[in-house]
Amino acid sequence: MKIILLLGVLAGLMSCAETKEIALSTSDVVVAETDPNSDVTIKQKKAKIGAFMESDHRDIESVILKDNSLFIAVSYSGGCKEHELELIGNPMIMKSLPPKRAIQLYHNANGDSCRSLVNEVLEIDISNLAYNQAPGSEIILILEGWEEEIKYIFK
Repeated sequence: MKIILLLGVLAGLMSCAETKEIALSTSDVVVAETDPNSDVTIKQKKAKIGAFMESDHRDIESVILKDNSLFIAVSYSGGCKEHELELIGNPMIMKSLPPKRAIQLYHNANGDSCRSLVNEVLEIDISNLAYNQAPGSEIILILEGWEEEIKYIFK
């Protein structure tokens, strides 16, 4: 009897939990760039080189590299205050072939304690993160909180 009651409570709790994942695809990026009526809103930013900082929580949902832009779908809790998101590249480059650079998507929630789930798509110009700003220059970017390495060839 206790097992049935426990299973019933667990099933009820699981049915109440609602999660919304955002997955950015290449077609979303193309549509958002060409169609102003697209429901994908993209905030444009420029990456910078600097020291990593203590960051508020955020989840990276997907990453797409297109030319010299990195599109990052990100989610975080908030909704009451303006949040700051910026991509920071470590000034130190790892000696490897191709070279590697650690990068961080810094999030400042500005003390926002609201609990709405906020989804954003960032278009970040990453040309500052290139090994050399010459066509064909290659570097591997290692994004904190993202499992896959990002092979970036400057265009």
